[in-house]
Amino acid sequence: MSCVTLIFTVHEELGLANANELVAILHILQPEVIFLEVPVSAFDDYYVSHTRRNLESEAVCLFLESHPCTKLVPVDMPTPAREFFEDHEQLFMRVRQTSRVYRQLARVDRERQRMYGFAYLNSSYCEQHWAEMRKEELRVLAQVGDPGLTGIQAVWERTNELRELEMLTNIRQWCLEHRFERGALLVGAAHRHSLTEKLQAQTLINWSLLE
Repeated sequence: MSCVTLIFTVHEELGLANANELVAILHILQPEVIFLEVPVSAFDDYYVSHTRRNLESEAVCLFLESHPCTKLVPVDMPTPAREFFEDHEQLFMRVRQTSRVYRQLARVDRERQRMYGFAYLNSSYCEQHWAEMRKEELRVLAQVGDPGLTGIQAVWERTNELRELEMLTNIRQWCLEHRFERGALLVGAAHRHSLTEKLQAQTLINWSLLE
């Protein structure tokens, strides 16, 4: 049975959450295939022409220099329209402006990312901390009572739900068509809780968490 290790990451470098640290993890795991949180339509931008870059693409391209036979598989659904992200940024600005508690939680999160990098992002402490942030976010939205912001939140959560299902479906399909022993999925740490819950119903692949 193929084994795929989940590596929870962030898209922008911050302290020890950086490309070199992620490369070091990949060198330890030696994946034969890396599943990427990018849609097929954006794959060339990140991994061929390099007109777009993020932490993951920088790390993967460095890893490929010494492991050119590693296969890269984009598994995300098509990127939503720009307005989707603009709306979500508007929501978070409102939450940050309204809640001192949320601002403090966000500062702690960034400091832990900076100091501990992937050790933090792949820990239960990160999952618990982000759950606290989400709880405070929902509390603020309920307090504000703005139907527009509530709608933005609902669309955001539903879209991420569909993205996770799409990623798992695409990974499963690839595993049905190809033989390999070791793989890795690079995915944002915000997906940790809901994604690991979905994996409980997955039997084709032996999933593991980064330790």
